Amino acid sequence: MTYTKWESELKSLLAGLPEKEIEEATRYYSEIYGDKRDAGFSDEDIIKEFGTPEECAEKIRAEASEDSENNDNSSEKTVNISFKIPEKERMKKIAKTTLFPVIPLAFAAFLTIAAILSFAASGASIAIGGAGSLVLSFLHLFAGDGFLVFLSMFGIGLAGIGLGFILTVAFLYLAKKISVKAFNYLKGFYTK
Repeated sequence: MTYTKWESELKSLLAGLPEKEIEEATRYYSEIYGDKRDAGFSDEDIIKEFGTPEECAEKIRAEASEDSENNDNSSEKTVNISFKIPEKERMKKIAKTTLFPVIPLAFAAFLTIAAILSFAASGASIAIGGAGSLVLSFLHLFAGDGFLVFLSMFGIGLAGIGLGFILTVAFLYLAKKISVKAFNYLKGFYTK
């Protein structure tokens, strides 16, 4: 049975109830149906979970009569319908409607990216220190401290610049990859 056929049978079984109650009941089931279809459930699985149109109509009529007995003075009546929603589906619904899972993940991603960027800054400072060492090596050469002092300072300066640039580029690349993965994870979490 398709959902459309199930819904039309439910509507015909609810004939005699106020139109507003029929609309509320069918809208309720329609919303759940849409959520479950988006989650990948088939029509058969969803309808099986709803129950037969007769069972649902009986529930709705029973609740409508309870409401009318409890609220005889009220001009507005409501229909309360409940059925068992699996825990996994309930948690997905909560997760999609709240920031509950986003906060810890965003905080962890922020801390990770901040740490990686600080390592990248360290790499940049090593490169700057290496450049300073190069300048000092030339000062030692011109001050007459000898060629070996110049050569060692020059080598240390070049190594510092090379290591600094390698670390900076590597850590910036890592920060980019982690931030893209975190964004895609969050995006996938809310679109599935």
